Amino acid sequence: MHTPQGVHFAMADGGFSVEGQKNIQEILSKQLYLCQFLTALKILRPNGSFVCKLFDLFTPFSVGLVYLMYQCFQQIAIIKPNSSRPANSERYLVCKYKRSDAETAGIIAYLNTINLMLSDESQLDDNDVLEIFNANELAEDEDFLRYIIDSNNAIGKKQIVGLRKIAAFAQNLELKETKQSEVRQECLKRWKLPDKLRQAPENKPTDRLLDELLANWANERSWLSLPATEMRGVASLNSTINNVADWYFVPVGREETNINACSLFLCKSRGNLLRYTEHKKWELVETAFEVQPRSIFFGQIVYEFYGEGRTIQRMAALHIMDGICLGGIDIRRRPYRERMSMCDKFARSLNKPYRKERTFGALRSKPLFRLQDMGSFFANMRHYVLKDNSQRFGIALDDNKFFVPGGIMMFCELTKNYVSAHSRSRGQLYYFNVRNKESYYSDQIPLEKANEIFASFRFSFSCRLLWKWTDLRQVDELATEDNPKILFRSDFVKFIADKLGHS
Repeated sequence: MHTPQGVHFAMADGGFSVEGQKNIQEILSKQLYLCQFLTALKILRPNGSFVCKLFDLFTPFSVGLVYLMYQCFQQIAIIKPNSSRPANSERYLVCKYKRSDAETAGIIAYLNTINLMLSDESQLDDNDVLEIFNANELAEDEDFLRYIIDSNNAIGKKQIVGLRKIAAFAQNLELKETKQSEVRQECLKRWKLPDKLRQAPENKPTDRLLDELLANWANERSWLSLPATEMRGVASLNSTINNVADWYFVPVGREETNINACSLFLCKSRGNLLRYTEHKKWELVETAFEVQPRSIFFGQIVYEFYGEGRTIQRMAALHIMDGICLGGIDIRRRPYRERMSMCDKFARSLNKPYRKERTFGALRSKPLFRLQDMGSFFANMRHYVLKDNSQRFGIALDDNKFFVPGGIMMFCELTKNYVSAHSRSRGQLYYFNVRNKESYYSDQIPLEKANEIFASFRFSFSCRLLWKWTDLRQVDELATEDNPKILFRSDFVKFIADKLGHS
């Protein structure tokens, strides 16, 4: 699992051939039912939901399993949708809103134990687990038992009707079923869907797709090629950074080649990812990354490493540091931290780190830091030994890999007229307009003022700053040099401390 809290939704549709044994399909499937339920309970987050395909539910074992799921979720239902074959016993268990981990832990442990018993090959062939919940106790829950009986009866009656219709149609080949078309039309009308066949997504020309995704930013595109402002000394910091608290940074790669440069990326369709080059052209990215179509974001292709020294291995990864559109969802005017949070969810949902065949490079959002926390950023890095036996500062990632930065990229969260401050009287963050002296507490910002206060993607992108580490001494804790064209870590940390001391 690479989602920290678990998944929101899980489905299970396991099966195997029961040719010639369909009458005992439920008994043959008992461990499959159990394992599907158990897996769902382990991977779902609290309030998550689960849908599982089942067949007959007559035996005490199966009914006991459903009862335990009833205890683990706030609501359950057994349904047979119209799209399910009416002549067989197929049905679906729908479980909504999983209870807390504390409430379900005991049942998960119990089901684990039962699964081990069913898997124990040392058990004699004539031994089996016939029931998992005391029948007398289960009978005391009259509502649940009545629901199971009514469900079995209702599905059984539909099955009888379905089987009789099959027999009738087999005997008279001229019979026609008209209701299916009527139901289809009613469903499309109810769901407000067009009555047309599914079509493959249109592969639009790049300029046309950009017009759609950039919207009112598409007419004037010179900002797409604006370079970052490089910080070459303390003087450059003083002229660009007013309020340290409003700035954030992400570590960036060393940009060994043009391919590794920080760039805008556009995904037109699956497997069709483009990168905006320094020549103001969109070129196809050769490395395969799984990105949702209709996405445009600012990122960088970097190398992630695992192992050290001569055994070190590297693989390409795409790191996102800001976004305009993610899978067709426009995020450009949200505050920078919120955009980054959405980029993180976007990357996590698409990244599949445990897939055995590594056909796609890793997709991540870059780790985000407050500029005022630069000291702790360096403190948490450590030296890694690379293949050439050189030592470089690296950032540990969450899957035993690490990344060697070659600098940091800085973004301002606010527009140029605003600064943030902390109210001592109310103990609350507020935003102050340096021109007209208006101020707004963070929880009282009028909707029409939000875009005026928080920097859009275009503003943050156009005003981004880059501190490039061209000399290894730059990141040494104590190194310094009286060189106006080189910015050292010690000078930067002192600049931040001085700024915070004056606020």
